[in-house]
Amino acid sequence: MPSPPLAPAPPRASGCGAWSAHAGDLARRIAGELAAYPDGPSTRSCARHDGLVPLRDGVWAHPASLLTMPDRAVAIGCALGAELSADLVVAGLSAAWVFTGVAPPPLLELVTTARPRALAGTRIRQVEVSPAEVEAIGGCPVTIPVRTAIDVLRFAADDALALRAVEALLRSGHADPRAIDRRLASCAALPHLRRARARWSAVSATGV
Repeated sequence: MPSPPLAPAPPRASGCGAWSAHAGDLARRIAGELAAYPDGPSTRSCARHDGLVPLRDGVWAHPASLLTMPDRAVAIGCALGAELSADLVVAGLSAAWVFTGVAPPPLLELVTTARPRALAGTRIRQVEVSPAEVEAIGGCPVTIPVRTAIDVLRFAADDALALRAVEALLRSGHADPRAIDRRLASCAALPHLRRARARWSAVSATGV
């Protein structure tokens, strides 16, 4: 089956300006490198065959556009487009992907201190995030690696994805295993803490 022709991506660069002027500037290039497909099984199959990376339903990027952490962070903002707001912070598996480039998640994952809203192709959680737990990458807010690892261990729906993401954070040097140990040991009553500790034991057993 022939691959579907690439269609120009809808304008998305303006959305990144909600995060910062720097993100908005970088988005002018990244947005132009995204591809838009009508979403569906056949186009997903063809896009994967062509080596494109899914960002969100109907929005794809070539791996050559996602080589750096700023590229990946800004691509997430571009995929959100006009639905992006300043309160959203890249988190969970999406943040792990920004840091490592390993395994983009099936849904964009973000957190907010505001009331969350439903956006197609995203998972948004309302949580408290201190400024010390967020860093700017390409002008985009992303949870720091230790917070990212803890969130992945607690909330990722799939064990294999969680372990792969955390192992990638460790192998890349972004996350310090001692810091993860300390954070898990100091948490007393967080939701899904037992799951996080069990997954962390599995990661630790691999000797990463």
